[in-house]
Amino acid sequence: MANDYEQGEKRGAHAAPSDLSHNTQQAVSAVDSVAAFTETAIEEQRKKRAGKKRAGIVVGVIVACLAAAYLGGVAWFSGHFLPNTIIGSFDVSGMDVDEATALLDAASDDYALAVSGDDLDFAVTSADASLRIDSGKVVKKAIDENAHFTWPASFVSSDVNDLSHVMEVTYDKKAFDKYVKSQIKAFNKKASDPTSATIAYKKKEGAFVIVPEVLGEKVDTKAVLEKVRTAALEMREGVEMGEDELLRPDVLSYDERLAKAVDSANALLGTDIQLMLNGNEWLEVGADLISGWVKLGKDISPELDDQAIRDWAGAFCNSPRYLALTASSRLYL
Repeated sequence: MANDYEQGEKRGAHAAPSDLSHNTQQAVSAVDSVAAFTETAIEEQRKKRAGKKRAGIVVGVIVACLAAAYLGGVAWFSGHFLPNTIIGSFDVSGMDVDEATALLDAASDDYALAVSGDDLDFAVTSADASLRIDSGKVVKKAIDENAHFTWPASFVSSDVNDLSHVMEVTYDKKAFDKYVKSQIKAFNKKASDPTSATIAYKKKEGAFVIVPEVLGEKVDTKAVLEKVRTAALEMREGVEMGEDELLRPDVLSYDERLAKAVDSANALLGTDIQLMLNGNEWLEVGADLISGWVKLGKDISPELDDQAIRDWAGAFCNSPRYLALTASSRLYL
């Protein structure tokens, strides 16, 4: 029995080193795995940092290029006009100061403004009124207002950069006005006059109503002259007249005097007169007849037209029917 115990101890003594070796190997293996994972993670992080660095460099280069392009554009357009830029009727897009000045100088020599609309058809030339553009001054003012810091937007926008307000033109005002007025006078000589609003009797309604004004063909000299002058001073190619430039009649339909005239005229219609023959009603002088005797005075107030009444009475008394009846009868009012 003692022998068996001794043998067991011997086996235990020999077994312990074997288990320790196995555990050590497992530990070493685990350490190696952790080390490999760590190295892999570190390498991935290194690659990510390198990628971010390269991306940052690329972005920086792009930003630098865009900034350089923008600043270059600002420098260029500080001395050149933006796309879609006009001064009056002249397109100066992309031109520098000297080019724009030369363009306006040439335009002054053979300038002509075409006037149309309302059947008008004539032209005002630089020779008619010594029209000249102060080219140097105009271009300098225009280039100062050139929004060169916003030049990129001008390439994607269809809006017109209109600098016509800087236009400065010298001219002979007296000669200009005389020429334009002569053209208007010649036109109006053959054109129809406007008709003022008035009142008229409408039999269907049995009352006076307002009849609106009617525009004619004649134009308003002052309105046309002002519009032509404005266009010429901006060196436009043409200017068109419209209804606003037609000559207005003296009395318009919204005149308060006409509304009062209608009320007063309708009050006159309320005066009925019966003509009696042999004690019997023979003729009633009512609204339809009285309306023909009403007229408007110079102050647009209604009044009875004495001459119209006399004309009616004369015609009535000389009518065959009246003469036949009065041959044997008496007429009473």
